[in-house]
This record gives sequence, C-alpha cells and structure tokens, in this order.
Amino acid sequence: MQNAFKLRKDSLEASYTQYELGKIVSELRSKGLIITSKAQLKKNETGAINCVGLDNRSILVKALKSSNEEILKEIENHDYEKGYKYSMIFENAKIKQVAKPLDYIKYNEKSIDYIGKNFEKPTINVVGDETFVKFTREIKNKNTLTETRLYTVLCIINNITGIIEVRFDQASDRFKASDQFYIESAKKVKSWIQRHFGISLKTINFTYIIDKIVNSGDDNIRVCYEDMILENKCRASFQATENTLELPVIGDLQKIIQDNPQVFTENSDARKIIESYIKKVYATSEFPKRGIRWLEENKQVMFIHNYKSESDTLIHHYAENNNKEMMDHVREYVIKHRKRVKKKKSNR
Repeated sequence: MQNAFKLRKDSLEASYTQYELGKIVSELRSKGLIITSKAQLKKNETGAINCVGLDNRSILVKALKSSNEEILKEIENHDYEKGYKYSMIFENAKIKQVAKPLDYIKYNEKSIDYIGKNFEKPTINVVGDETFVKFTREIKNKNTLTETRLYTVLCIINNITGIIEVRFDQASDRFKASDQFYIESAKKVKSWIQRHFGISLKTINFTYIIDKIVNSGDDNIRVCYEDMILENKCRASFQATENTLELPVIGDLQKIIQDNPQVFTENSDARKIIESYIKKVYATSEFPKRGIRWLEENKQVMFIHNYKSESDTLIHHYAENNNKEMMDHVREYVIKHRKRVKKKKSNR
C-alpha cells in the first residue's frame, strides 16, 4: 500500500498538469478531506488535512504523505474523469469467443487499484451502458532502473454499440522501453479484453472516415495539419497557426479565390484550373497524419493512421485542459460519421 502512495506522489509531482491538479484539489476539498483556506480551518471538525498557503502540487503531495486511503481513492477516481494524451478506438467484431475470466478488482467505494509490472489485474467498473477497465502499472526509467512512475491505461467498452476505446497516459521517453511503447500497450490491453470478455476487437478504417469528415462541410471543423504523400511520392506537411483557419499553400489558393470573386468568377478558366489542381492533389495523395480543430470546443486532435506500421489509428489529443467530456465528444463525433458512411454504402 505504501508503494501506491509513493508512486502516485512521484507521478503527481513530475507529470500532472496544473489543470489536472486543480481538478483533484477541488474534489478533495469538496469531500472535506483537505482545507485550503483560513475560513475552512476555523470550522474544521473532521480532521481534514491543513493545506492552507500551499500550491496545488504541494497540497496533493502533503495529502498523499498522510497515507489516508480515502484520499488515495479519490485521486484514483480522477483517472476515470481526466483527459488522456492518446487513444485508439476499436469495435467488437461480434465474433463469439470462449470467455476466460482473468484476475481483476471489482470497483467499489473502498477498492484500491492493483499496481502491476505489466497489464494485469485491472479494476473493472460498470456504469450504465459502459464498462471501464483500468490498468495501473509501475514503469521504470530505462536509464537508471530506480526511478519509477505510475502509468494508467483506461479501456472504455460501450455495451450497446460495441465500440471500445483505449486511452493512454503520456510517458516521457526515458520511461518507454522502446519506441513501440504505445502500440505494445494497446496490444496487451486488447489481448486481456478479448480473453476476459470473449470478444474480438476489430480495427476501424479511420483513414476513410477522417477524409469524409474533412469534406463534410461542417462549419465547426477545420483541418489544422496535413501530412501528405503526393502522387510522385514526395512528402509535404502543412500546419495552420492558432490564429489562422486555413492551411498554407492549398488553403491560400482557396482563400485567394474566395477573396477575389471579380477575378475568379464561377466559370473563369483560372478558377477551374486552380480548383482542378486542388481536387487532383487531394484525390491522388495519401494522408498518414491529419489534424482536426473543433472551433466551438477549442479542441485539436491529430489522427495518425497506420501508427508504427500497424493498421490502427493513434489519436493524439493536444489540449492542456483535455478531459473525459472532450474525449467522449471526439469519439462520438467520428463514430457518428462512420455510421453515416456505412449507411450511404448500404443504400447504393
């Protein structure tokens, strides 16, 4: 148990964002487990930990040093609500396999996560139509082998739609055993899920789906990054800045047409040539990476297709204030477009 407190403390000190720290402190304060103001201190009758005058990181370090299991539990609960840097989405292929129930912890108000060396004995929490499978690992600095961190992978299974999302914490390079760290983590989690629940996880073709989203005409969507492999196998990357909505070069050409309607009339030869060129570039190019920005939500996500030469797409979530709701929104948005694509195909 003491190792759980130490690992959580070390990880909080080293890698949690200010946004995450603030959310956890707010939750501990609302539960009456810590005190952060002098006004609260005067009313303290619960034995809450005095954290007056401390910043959020120091508050949580002090709280964990108390070895209070209720505090540890609340911090563990944050793993279900926080934003993760990376994710992958799969579907249940509806192929029935023999379920071989493996060792796990059933979530309750007092359960504490098991910390393994590998992907083993996760905590399973069923909430409504969703099953959460949380793996908590201890990973080591490959250079020293003495410095350790807590590493969490959260798998979310929708029991109605069969959509499965695997969310990964970010790990700094010195804690990655190899450059295959995320893809290997995904494989091990998929293997556990398939064996335990007796289901088969199928890769979703996100290359096609993201292409359809980009060309859907949704005014809330902008392409903010494109890594293109052209027809002649040359490679080009285009990135929009935070203050602009158009990608350079092709976006500039489109904007020139838009801003000069008197020159580029609908039937002008110049307009036809430029639009034909843009259409050909997109029709004959491959896009191994595409970044999408949701304007209203101020959310930016990179879709990295065939990640590490595998068939899966790695989704990179950029926002510092990323949270469960924002990640849920991205998943539901792309799955909604996938349903539209499948419906159009079936109606042909």
